[in-house]
Amino acid sequence: MLPDPSWIVRIPSIHDGTSIDCRLYHPAHQDRRRRVERCRYAAVLAHPYAPLGGCFDDPVVSVVGRRLLDRGFVLGTFNFRGAGCSAGRTSWTANPERDDYVSFLGFLVHYIRLLQIPRAGEEDNAPSQPPGPDVNPPPLLLLMGGYSYGAMITTQLAPLDKLLDTFSSPEPGSYAAQILTEATRMAGIARLSPDLDAPSSIDPPDHRWRDSTPPVSHISSGPQDKAASRPSPDEQLPPHGPAVPDAAYLLISPPAPRGLVSHLITLSLIPSALTSTFARRPPGDGEARAQAAETKLVQNRTLAVYGGADALVSVGKLHAWAQAMAARRGSLFRGREIQSAGHFWAEDGALSEMVGAVDDFADALQRSRS
Repeated sequence: MLPDPSWIVRIPSIHDGTSIDCRLYHPAHQDRRRRVERCRYAAVLAHPYAPLGGCFDDPVVSVVGRRLLDRGFVLGTFNFRGAGCSAGRTSWTANPERDDYVSFLGFLVHYIRLLQIPRAGEEDNAPSQPPGPDVNPPPLLLLMGGYSYGAMITTQLAPLDKLLDTFSSPEPGSYAAQILTEATRMAGIARLSPDLDAPSSIDPPDHRWRDSTPPVSHISSGPQDKAASRPSPDEQLPPHGPAVPDAAYLLISPPAPRGLVSHLITLSLIPSALTSTFARRPPGDGEARAQAAETKLVQNRTLAVYGGADALVSVGKLHAWAQAMAARRGSLFRGREIQSAGHFWAEDGALSEMVGAVDDFADALQRSRS
């Protein structure tokens, strides 16, 4: 299972300002002197359907997240609206939940980009002068994933560059601007921490903001935090608007795209009269946008891992979709069916086999960049 998080933070959703509960985990022993080298990989894992108890404490999310953390990924998890301590309630359309996911992506990418900028004298063999404006942090690989409902939301996300456009030049005071401000403040505190996997050395757990009312987190208001949130003269911080990382995707027990309606009905047990809500596309979301969301899974390294005995989805449709995606010209999509596994990976050996497939995928991602 996952260790205690390095940070607990709340951010507003760009959808409507709903307060979203988030956690960040840094790999063990990620000390400041190796920060630039190690902040090269990050992963986000989204949880199952909230009305059935899904949240970022889900056991499958925890086990997979721990494996990625052990491989050196900075890990982020968050609660969709209506889950855990996040405010709001689960929507009928998944539009707000997609924006919840995008909100956390913007926070995480900006936070890591700030951590990648070295302070003068911080790195081994660092120059005596502050780094110049041409300093190029190592490229970030961002693995976006989810389990069950979280995988469904991941498949519906627009390509990463389009998502991050929201944070390129946000209006002052907007939710996107608040998210970037919070990421900058958190990175400033983390940059003063001796070990990035233990920021509580400066910000004790009892100072972490847990109130569910304000839309933006306030971990503490002491002078140390205020100083940490301001760039020091020897830092070259990137402008607002995170650079676009290299994208990869992980889908665990995703519903087949054409089986979405029945999948959500099964999960929520809603009246059949409401199924048309799911059948309609979100307002303004045309076929081109849906195609772009699917194409991103072909153009970027993607693993879809699912159980051959999953009773909550149409395995036949899912298998056919995975084969079709992998067969497209130049496809980087790969499907992995684990025959004996159900939706919850509770069968003997199923969870271990699935985590092994994820581990192999993460290893291939890292080796491709070494």
